[in-house]
Amino acid sequence: MTPLPSRWPAGTLAAAGNCSSEGTCAVVTPHTLTLGWNRLRPQAYSMYVHCRTNLVNTFDTLYPDVFQLIGNRQIRFNADQAIPTDELSHCIELAMTYHLTHRSPPRNPTDHHQG
Repeated sequence: MTPLPSRWPAGTLAAAGNCSSEGTCAVVTPHTLTLGWNRLRPQAYSMYVHCRTNLVNTFDTLYPDVFQLIGNRQIRFNADQAIPTDELSHCIELAMTYHLTHRSPPRNPTDHHQG
């Protein structure tokens, strides 16, 4: 079984069946968030947001010294450190409601009704 941070239910990532041959595991939640772990960094795990959002910039603006942010989509956590639950809960809420406030324009302007 894959070693997991003790704060998550045992087997959560391994049971998802999304583990690569390199030992990277991911759990996909409704369209917006991915949780990941890699056996090459067994003491770290990550939450990923969609790369075409500005969510990581928003997290950095709101919580500049709270998270280890990587690139435009990753929050990395260390298993031996406490999870900032209030801040993380807010970030998850922002990610899960992102599509409600950030609508993309139609891909083809002729696809929508011009009434």
